[in-house]
Amino acid sequence: MKKKISIAIFVIVFIASFIAPFYKFKAYAEEGVNISITTDKTQYNVGDTVTLSIGSQKEANLYGVQFYLNYDPEALKLTLDNNSDYIIGNYTNYFQDAQEESKGKLSYALINKAGSHDTSKDIGQVKFKALKKGNAAFNFSEIKIVDGNANTIYYKNSYQSSIEIKDVLVSGVKLNKNEVNVASGKTIALTADVLPENATNKTVTWSSSDNNAAVVDSNGIVTGKNPGKSVITVKTLDGNFVDTCEVTVSAPIYPVTGISISEKTASLEIGKTLKLNAVITPDNASNKAVVWSSSDNAIASVDKDGSITAKKAGQVTITAKSEDGELTVSCLVTVKSADQGQTGNTGENGNGSGIDKIPQTGSPIDNTVLILIGMLLINTGIMVLLNNKKLRKEV
Repeated sequence: MKKKISIAIFVIVFIASFIAPFYKFKAYAEEGVNISITTDKTQYNVGDTVTLSIGSQKEANLYGVQFYLNYDPEALKLTLDNNSDYIIGNYTNYFQDAQEESKGKLSYALINKAGSHDTSKDIGQVKFKALKKGNAAFNFSEIKIVDGNANTIYYKNSYQSSIEIKDVLVSGVKLNKNEVNVASGKTIALTADVLPENATNKTVTWSSSDNNAAVVDSNGIVTGKNPGKSVITVKTLDGNFVDTCEVTVSAPIYPVTGISISEKTASLEIGKTLKLNAVITPDNASNKAVVWSSSDNAIASVDKDGSITAKKAGQVTITAKSEDGELTVSCLVTVKSADQGQTGNTGENGNGSGIDKIPQTGSPIDNTVLILIGMLLINTGIMVLLNNKKLRKEV
């Protein structure tokens, strides 16, 4: 019962201590009681976590610790968990006036929930993130320890400590590419990784050895200008570390926009051939290469130049595909056997004669007789015309 009353008295006085100014409370020190406020290191790099540890060097009836802390908010940033407090052993930290964080002010308190204290362990912590290079000072004021009866058993008006924050120096730089090809008028992005990853100053500069061939902007974007070569260099501001990329600039690339074929349909006898032609547009396309293929090589095959060879009766699709853009066009080919009476090559666009040969009949003698009869008829006609003309003159 007495312990519950003592705890209640302590809580009331402890809360009141944050409402009323500290100087209104009686302060005295019990012999051997002391508080330590230390950092885990004396030197830190930008980005490191700085931990302030609060400890007591006496196994006493210790219930609470209080102090005010001022720090440089441009050099240090207070880090709190989601609940703005956390437990270390039997102690719970309480951070008040968090709205003063931007001004570098903190009201800090510890409450020992169990009432016992192990002097070999810290009783509280305050953590910061190191923001910039320089000397960062901590100014503690109104430090006091309160016992279980709400009596101040240790008091210190002020205490100062400081740490040194250093930049993380650059150790190197690495480009994502060291050789690259780009066409005139086209762009490509280079990226630079400054090492180590947590380096403080990652500023880099870019330059080109030949701006006539290629130029580079402040973000590493390379633009091809004219055919040739240029060396793109990235350099760190911290340490002057460099890496390079050789850029080869080619002539402008004109993409394929269309493809057509000389025949849409064609008919072939077995063993016959037909040459197809593929036309790439535009005329100035950079890559006019065409890949030919057959849907069934057993019926008809096609070589790399578009020449078809008919092999057996059936239908097959011959396809031409542009290497650039993979645009396609096709021709439907019908292969017929010789006994079907097809002796020539036919095509929709006129490739092949498409005319059947007139069969020859009769013997050579029969043909000669026919020729003589024809000549005789012609001569007879001529004689008749001449006689008619003579008779008209006599009359």
